[in-house]
Amino acid sequence: MELLGHAAFRPVYLGNVARNHHYLGEAEKALSVLEDAMEQSRTSGELVHQPDLLRLRAEITAQARPQRMDEVVTDLVSAVDIGVDQGSVVLALRAANDLARLPEALRPADWVDRIHSVLDRFPPASTSPEVTDARTLIGI
Repeated sequence: MELLGHAAFRPVYLGNVARNHHYLGEAEKALSVLEDAMEQSRTSGELVHQPDLLRLRAEITAQARPQRMDEVVTDLVSAVDIGVDQGSVVLALRAANDLARLPEALRPADWVDRIHSVLDRFPPASTSPEVTDARTLIGI
């Protein structure tokens, strides 16, 4: 990947590998690969991958380690915040929508505000599926 100049995409590739492990029932291996992906994203400075990697880690953790839902919430909140800070509003809205889908007792108190903080960055006529989902989740 380095020789071809694609090293910046290694975290995305590793995210895909992690997703495959997860789908094959290898959650612990998937989470380990995700840690590598996140570390490579940090060390390379390619932070654009972080919101999606955090969201994926939240998804896998929720299914594989349901006793650690606090980590799921932390990852999703971070994915929203990082996505907004980077201008990656689609990734941020996906994570905000995932927050809204958590059981009510687990959602942060400001989950609706978090959705609005991202949703308001889209044009009113946006046809993004994430926008449609967000509007449905908050009842507008």
